[in-house]
Amino acid sequence: MRFAEHVGSLAAPAVTVPATMTARQLASVFRLRAEASAAVVRDGDRFGIVPRTHLGEAYSDVEPVGDAAAWDVLRVAWDTSLATTAQLVLADPAADRHDDLLVELPDGEIGILPISKLFGELAERAARPGRSGRLDDDASSHEAADITIDTGQLRVYYQPIMSTRDGSIVSAEALVRWQHPTQGLLTPDRFMPAFAREGSLPTLDRWVLGQACQDLAALRTKLGSQAPQWINVNLSRASLRTDFDAMIGDTLAATGLAPDRLRMELPEDADLPALVEVANRLTRLGADGVRFTLDDMGTGATNLRYMSTLPIHGLKIDRMFVAGMADSHRDRTIVELLADLGQRLDIRVTAEGVEHPRQLAMLAELGVAYVQGYHISQPLPRHELAEFLKRQPVPQPA
Repeated sequence: MRFAEHVGSLAAPAVTVPATMTARQLASVFRLRAEASAAVVRDGDRFGIVPRTHLGEAYSDVEPVGDAAAWDVLRVAWDTSLATTAQLVLADPAADRHDDLLVELPDGEIGILPISKLFGELAERAARPGRSGRLDDDASSHEAADITIDTGQLRVYYQPIMSTRDGSIVSAEALVRWQHPTQGLLTPDRFMPAFAREGSLPTLDRWVLGQACQDLAALRTKLGSQAPQWINVNLSRASLRTDFDAMIGDTLAATGLAPDRLRMELPEDADLPALVEVANRLTRLGADGVRFTLDDMGTGATNLRYMSTLPIHGLKIDRMFVAGMADSHRDRTIVELLADLGQRLDIRVTAEGVEHPRQLAMLAELGVAYVQGYHISQPLPRHELAEFLKRQPVPQPA
């Protein structure tokens, strides 16, 4: 029986989720719907929750594990008869490796894969007939080295950033995707390493920046006050070693976007000396109106040094603290401290990875100004973003 036919024959509920959802985000969808004796089967972007009684002899070793309310990751076992299945398993809240997932391969090998890459890399591949779920080098990573901007396969998607004050969309983060000719839409972890190896990240940054500025200008012309006030664009560590200030200035001039509409996100993996070295250029751009946001605040040992050394106008709280704040006193305390730091320094704080109404309510209560995540919206192409914005409240004067 083909995998899709098997899914269709199961007497179990199914939900449709975006193909770009991470494993953690997917797990959050299922944790309220699955029981301990259930497994999850996948067909493309459709996932069915299957009672153990429907799994058959091939899954006789699937055992219920722990309390379903505590599950927040997926354990995946590849099976040749169904292409792929997934079983929810218990995740220890005190574990140090929350961001890793144990993956069992068909031949019994075991590997560790970052959880954010799971459905973008292994599950998507295994769901295609005739493909193995091995942790081999992905062909797409090598193909990416041959991509140029001229191929027309790269896309910019936008994840809305919402104000907790009035629920309006104030900005959107530009995120690059690769429209692969055979594998569909791929996330950056599938091709960024190849761009880095080829030394092409600055070229990619320039293209994304140009596209983002052009798209925001078009949205503001089309939607007026319903359009975002700003656009957030990531700046890679590699670009910091180039004339990035000239790149930003040239792009703004070419697209006609006002500098105060641009929010550049500084990379979390940039070392302090590298940023200090370009502080004067950041300051000059800041004087023109460009604003800089420190990404993934709380994950680096030197983050606080940035606040006194660089012209930082905003910071983003890393999603791992947001994910744990409802159940972990430590994570909530860290979020509270960062929110308070932003308020005291007059720096706007954005929380990433907001996936539940409870998280949104807690962040608003703590005074976090902006939020982004799948509870607000998944990343969208420009035309879908425009339709999304039409349904949102217009920003109100502060």
